[in-house]
Amino acid sequence: MQNANVVKLSNGSRDFEFFYKQLGSRAVLEHIFSGEPYPILPFVKGEHIKTIVDIGAHIGEAAFFFHFLYPDADIFSFEPDPESFGLLERNVGQISKIRPFHVGCFDCDKEVEFFKSLEFGSVGNSIYAKSNMVHSCRVQLKDTATILNSLAIPQQIDILKIDTEGCEIAVLRSLFGGRFRSKLAYIEHHSEQDCHEIHNLLFPTHVLWNSSAMGCGHGVPGELLYVDRQYVSGLASR
Repeated sequence: MQNANVVKLSNGSRDFEFFYKQLGSRAVLEHIFSGEPYPILPFVKGEHIKTIVDIGAHIGEAAFFFHFLYPDADIFSFEPDPESFGLLERNVGQISKIRPFHVGCFDCDKEVEFFKSLEFGSVGNSIYAKSNMVHSCRVQLKDTATILNSLAIPQQIDILKIDTEGCEIAVLRSLFGGRFRSKLAYIEHHSEQDCHEIHNLLFPTHVLWNSSAMGCGHGVPGELLYVDRQYVSGLASR
């Protein structure tokens, strides 16, 4: 791939090539593999995890992380940015359990403007323009529940990861409207208001297990981890 850097990743039994363009992407990869954004819970066993939905997949950093942890799980990765998707497709093409989809997840179907971050590269790209961002292209957004249903993804997801640079609430509304649930939900939030709204959506069915501030200084305050109450109750009764 032209103008791409590469880093070697190993799961202990196999080596992989991971392609990236910006140093920010390499930093994201290292941060994710530190375990900080997506903490591993000791009571979650590999046999519990069969379906992982990765919304806002970027170039595959989280998909690789989750595949290394849960190699038998089917991972569905969604990314609207054409530049990022090209790298995502190349990276996860090495792993048959990860399926990439070139579409953005939202709560309706529409085509929108997409903006590129001049400071953070593709890491900060979004449909919402901020300072130091320029128009990049137009992207397709689709209703999340409709996409998942079309792919026959079970309504009981095992791991849900949402990192969409501002579309997290729209994605959650679609999923809950479509009666989807997830044992674990890793969700990025961008403001205190978003954090409260995410909590209001998830609290009836999930427990807030972990909250962390990323502190990266570009409008991304942190990550939330919710665990399904039914899942926790089921573990306690065993």
